[in-house]
Amino acid sequence: MIVTLVYFAGLLLSLPLLPILLIQAKRVKQTVPRLPEAHQNVRGSVGTGQRTIRLVTLGESTIAGVGVSDHTDGITGHIAQTISRLTGSKVTWEVIGKSGYTARKAAERLVTKLPDATVDSIVIGLGANDSFAFNSPTTWQRDIEQLITSIRCKYEDCPIVFANMPPVGQFPAFPWIMRVILGSLTTLYGLVLGQLVRKHAKLYYVDRPIKFKDWAERAGSEVSIDDLFSDGVHPSAQTYALWGEEVGKFMVKKKIV
Repeated sequence: MIVTLVYFAGLLLSLPLLPILLIQAKRVKQTVPRLPEAHQNVRGSVGTGQRTIRLVTLGESTIAGVGVSDHTDGITGHIAQTISRLTGSKVTWEVIGKSGYTARKAAERLVTKLPDATVDSIVIGLGANDSFAFNSPTTWQRDIEQLITSIRCKYEDCPIVFANMPPVGQFPAFPWIMRVILGSLTTLYGLVLGQLVRKHAKLYYVDRPIKFKDWAERAGSEVSIDDLFSDGVHPSAQTYALWGEEVGKFMVKKKIV
């Protein structure tokens, strides 16, 4: 209820800026290069331990690995590497991602691609495209709950982990109006996820906000915020490494794997 009220209050305040926002969004779409999804190692593995952890990742361009060519260098590969390093286990992965997908499209078109074999955990990365579509938190919640229900029909007890909300409000390619409005919207999506994890068993959300200034410092003194992006919107290989490590550590700490 509070999230909905905040959304509508923000909507009213931002209405005068809507024409500018639409012009800026069109300009960004024309100027940001269209990068391909990663195509190597859609299925892969890391580690040689006696125990095998089967990981599936599902979602939008972050999961699809836009910005790198090999999923070993994407968020999925780094989640698997972190889990393997911390648990001493072998980790296999399968990526089911599509650039441009909202939560609704993921529920409708990606869940059907989940493997028939047993899966130990599913990591989901969504939110950016819902904000680009100006979907309300109510719409987001409905579509996420449909996604969860669809996954549960196939895997009744499999842990589902939502990665950190994409930091749209920090994308260098976006003018400040887009960063403020879309960033605020993804923040509300994160609040919705925080509520949902309290309603559903074996549902988790990495709720720590991403701050690229902090990540740039972690990556090294010579790394700038621009270096963390492949095109001003999508992550670079360095960002995938930092992000994947954070999600992997979260999963081990919570004893999800």
